[in-house]
Amino acid sequence: YQRRVHGEYHNLEGKLTGEEVVQQWNQYMIINDEKCDIMEGALDLLSYLKSKGVRLGLCTSTHRHVVEHKMKTRQQLFSFFEVIVTGDDPEVYKGKPHPDIYLIGSRRLGVDPSNCVVFEDAESGCMSGRSAGMKVVAIPDPRLAEAFKQHNVADIVITSLAEYRQLIL
Repeated sequence: YQRRVHGEYHNLEGKLTGEEVVQQWNQYMIINDEKCDIMEGALDLLSYLKSKGVRLGLCTSTHRHVVEHKMKTRQQLFSFFEVIVTGDDPEVYKGKPHPDIYLIGSRRLGVDPSNCVVFEDAESGCMSGRSAGMKVVAIPDPRLAEAFKQHNVADIVITSLAEYRQLIL
């Protein structure tokens, strides 16, 4: 088995455990953090929602230590969130597509799930939000937008967060 990282192949002896795969993914996310751009329209939308008194939480499958790294490098982005629930939170028994992470986030925010809107770029996250009884806005990779619409995993499918801002004004 070979794994490609930054154009190089690394041989892996034997099989990887699930925990080893997660550890490697988390390390990859930390190393490549600066290469990832903030989603178009995100800061503008978050600022607008916060100015209107909307309570904001982040529910991510990413592990806490990776999020803490990102919080240091993306302070402006993370400053909007009152609550952050990570995939390794002790209360999250089942990850996405199960509703646990979103139900925990809404409970910690003190907001009924039916009054929550989930913004997701992954199909499993959309399914998680739907299972939690929340409205779901999907912002998939443009190459996957049509599939998201066909699978009916979201209430709205948009191409950027800037587009959603135009819908709510």
